[in-house]
Amino acid sequence: MGVADKPIPVFGNSDCVEFLEKWLERVKQGDVSHVVICIATHAHIQGDSCGTIANQLEMTTALRMMQQKVDELCAQRLAPRDESIGADQVCYNLSAGVLSFDSLPWLINAEMHRIRRGAPGPLKIQFYRNYGDKLVFIKYHKEMFEQVLCPLTEMIGAEINNVVGGAGYFSSTYKEVAMASLAGEKVPKLKPNPEILDIVSRGVDEPITITLREADHYPHRNSNLKAWVQFAKDLTDKGEDVIFIRDTAKANETIEGVQVYPQASTCLHTRLALYSRAKHNFFISNGPASLNFHLDNPMTMFIEIDYEQRQFYRPGWPDWWKDHHGIKVGENFPWFNAQQNFVWKTDSYENINEAWEQCQR
Repeated sequence: MGVADKPIPVFGNSDCVEFLEKWLERVKQGDVSHVVICIATHAHIQGDSCGTIANQLEMTTALRMMQQKVDELCAQRLAPRDESIGADQVCYNLSAGVLSFDSLPWLINAEMHRIRRGAPGPLKIQFYRNYGDKLVFIKYHKEMFEQVLCPLTEMIGAEINNVVGGAGYFSSTYKEVAMASLAGEKVPKLKPNPEILDIVSRGVDEPITITLREADHYPHRNSNLKAWVQFAKDLTDKGEDVIFIRDTAKANETIEGVQVYPQASTCLHTRLALYSRAKHNFFISNGPASLNFHLDNPMTMFIEIDYEQRQFYRPGWPDWWKDHHGIKVGENFPWFNAQQNFVWKTDSYENINEAWEQCQR
């Protein structure tokens, strides 16, 4: 598909636009004589000011007040820590941590830490919120917590409790996992729910799955649907059972001429069970692919790299992979088996076919 020429807004940008538009309307009322602004981009922190010098002293006072307010907000997001608590008890800070498939490497890092310290299993997790029940999740975060983080916790064999004070400093990327793997440590596997696995197994027999990304955010990262449909039809003509797994928002929408599996789009346990039954799983760079990082099933994941850094999406930049995941462009994670591969190309029809042919050798 290629990288879009127009930069895609980062998360939080729409909130910043709305905030500045609100204050611009306030300034236009005519009684504001001085403004100071601080801006954080993906790589820099900047500041500027304008207006009459008569208010500069008052602005320094205002800045000190704002610093105190921000410091207090940051402190409120910190979870309590008890150094006497063992490595089998950890804390996932919902007030400060990510809520997405990036929660999986956090869980993997926490479990490897427990094993490394010789602490008894299972891993136990407290989900901490700084305002308790008064903290309201936005819809997206609520869905990520209930439909992704909680099932991932079960898949890794962990238990949820409310013991306060466990460690919570684990990384949400794979660099430490890769380093530990190279040093000889085993990387944990995910275990499908037995009952759901049984249901899925009775309905499919070694299918080839194609997981689509069809999101509204960073749309330049979405799957090349036309190419994947053509590839699926080619495989079907050769007798393969091909199943598409759509984005959750499109779970119940059909794709003409191919088979979709809505339950895998809406239930993470069903998704994992289907991946674990598959002959091969195909992905582009997307959160659900990380499930197959912790299965032994064959997989291919296409990763488009933004070599010229034209987008704000930093995980598409070459150096990001080395800095955050511990591997260079062109490499696989060190714990992958011979049938699990990253393909550092776009998901064009030609590239998909080439990768499939490599898998058959």
